[in-house]
Amino acid sequence: MKKLFSLFILCLCFSTAWGHDVEVDGIYYNLNNEDKTASVTFKGDNMYSYENEYTGEVVIPETINVNGTQYQVTSLGVLCFYECAYLTSVTIPNTVTSLGSSCFEGCSGLESITVEDGNSVYDSRDNCNAIIQTKTNCMVAGFKSTIIPNSVTKLGDYCFFQCSGLTSITIPNSVTSLGDYCFSSCSGLTSITIPNSVTRLGNGCFSQCSSLTSITIPNSVTSLENNCFGWCSGLTSITIPNSVTSLGGSCFSYCSGLTSITIPNSVTSLGGNCFDGCSGLTSVTIPNSVTSLGDGCFSQCSGLTSVTIPNSVTSLGDGCFSYCYSLTSITIPNSVTSLGYSCFNSCTGLTSITIPNSVTNLGDYCFMRCTSLSSIIIPISVTNVGDYCFSDAEYLIYCYQTIYDSLKEEYGERVVLCNTPSAIGNVEAETAAPTVIGYYDLSGRRLSGQQRGLNIIRYSDGTSRKVMVK
Repeated sequence: MKKLFSLFILCLCFSTAWGHDVEVDGIYYNLNNEDKTASVTFKGDNMYSYENEYTGEVVIPETINVNGTQYQVTSLGVLCFYECAYLTSVTIPNTVTSLGSSCFEGCSGLESITVEDGNSVYDSRDNCNAIIQTKTNCMVAGFKSTIIPNSVTKLGDYCFFQCSGLTSITIPNSVTSLGDYCFSSCSGLTSITIPNSVTRLGNGCFSQCSSLTSITIPNSVTSLENNCFGWCSGLTSITIPNSVTSLGGSCFSYCSGLTSITIPNSVTSLGGNCFDGCSGLTSVTIPNSVTSLGDGCFSQCSGLTSVTIPNSVTSLGDGCFSYCYSLTSITIPNSVTSLGYSCFNSCTGLTSITIPNSVTNLGDYCFMRCTSLSSIIIPISVTNVGDYCFSDAEYLIYCYQTIYDSLKEEYGERVVLCNTPSAIGNVEAETAAPTVIGYYDLSGRRLSGQQRGLNIIRYSDGTSRKVMVK
């Protein structure tokens, strides 16, 4: 899975990778004959052509001579040192002013990197063993032996990406932002302290940090962005401060070691797939500040036995609780108006559920494969039941006349007409199903009850029906 994830990230970083034009003193280059510049690249036609083509210490020269023509080395190309695990040291000349995407990805043995003095774009100040963009004070490439100087204000996108040898690092108070996928796939990282100066944790910032067991987020952070802690399988606890207002999509997805979490009252929304695959999560309390549960929010939380949904929530997203096998019961508050597509699909342990009269729509596949649900009452407020809503479920569906005919046609004898409003505790009198006020024959004569032949049944809402009694 990690390899697939890495390949996905690579596809985001670049679209085409080119082979080398020339090799000079063990370093491979692509040449630009128009301006006589050279870019360091990998050996062969693509990054997979050879393995570990660079090892030990590599000193990149300012210029190279190719058939009597001088070329100035101005860039490190995309993926040029990709997965060169035995590369230990790189020296970058002051002529290099451009770094290609993921140029040091997978260099797990890299101990030292130096940008020579006089470079107009990058530096390695204070012997930090890293590359810093001088103008912005943004660290663009860090390694397992990196020391972040106090002058650095941002850790750039993919800064420590796949740095498996990194076990711990100190982030100084000067840093205000951790870029997208900054520490992603740092599988050896066990703990990290985020200073109060940091206001942003970027997308995928700590994703796939499988050895990370706990982390404290400072009060300065206002949002946890998409996939921020996704696939942190070793994460057992996390403290979310009151400053955080939103949890991004897949924020804690597949954090299988997470058994409980406290969501502060400051949070107003849970992003799509926020806790998807958190199989160790047994219970969760959603604060009153939350108004929506995103698509797949708690999908595949196979250990989840109980959840409290507050009255502030107005919608349950598509697949919100799908495949929550251990969930036995759930109460949906009166504030909810719609149950999304596949909302409780395959909740095989679900034995009871109360649908309030605020709900008007049951999405497609909503209760599909809920095989332990012995009965369900659909309130009169529901005007639409989606396709295959109750497929593969062996229970009776109690419903009102408004949708009885359509469900009867699809589910046959499993559907029972329920005209008793008290069956649903929160159904108000003015919204209750109409009651029978009398039986009449065709001449309008009131009958004491149903009789053989054609009966006219009149209801409390002024409507009537003709019913043939055999």
